[in-house]
Amino acid sequence: EDASIVDTALREAEEEIGERFYGRPRKRKGLVFSEFSPQYHVSERAEYQPGFDVLLAVDPGWFPSAFGVLFCQIIEDQIRIFDELYLHEERNLTQILPKVKNHRAFRDITAVWFDPAVDQHHQGQDSAYETWTADLRPRGIRLLRPEKHHEFDGRMRVHDKLLLNGAQQPYLICHPRTKWFQWEMTKGYRMRQRHDGTFHSDEPINEDNHL
Repeated sequence: EDASIVDTALREAEEEIGERFYGRPRKRKGLVFSEFSPQYHVSERAEYQPGFDVLLAVDPGWFPSAFGVLFCQIIEDQIRIFDELYLHEERNLTQILPKVKNHRAFRDITAVWFDPAVDQHHQGQDSAYETWTADLRPRGIRLLRPEKHHEFDGRMRVHDKLLLNGAQQPYLICHPRTKWFQWEMTKGYRMRQRHDGTFHSDEPINEDNHL
């Protein structure tokens, strides 16, 4: 029992040193992005800055899933997520696009990046890519199709952005108002658990990961 206590204390000390000096936020068991920390990654500094380019990241999920939209800016080499749309009951694209067009940051949107599901058709409707392209491209907004890559590679890029730089600042932050994004990072998106209580190291559950 004493040895177990010592081992736990050593691990905690190692995590604290890694977090403080090497930019590795402490990991939380069972979460895919276990290093995400409200202390480091949730900040009022992520507030919308008018005049700076805005990038939308869109996951066009359909009922009963969620349709997720993130409003992002890159300022001082830092990704800042300042707002979100997380829509559970939407069944038609015509109900979603007006929410984007009436957002206060719409005038600064320069590009939209889509999840691979962008080409799916829902109940006979045009795909999200077709609908958004018809409306937004004439306004000079670029519509970016996703590159083909392994899902594992995408997760590794997110892990990289959650690290801290030499000034103890993360490469990615989100505004406190992005409640659903924070929920996915801290509770929703989880690793697959074995019967003995341990977790797979590379097999997340493909749920609650829209944003």
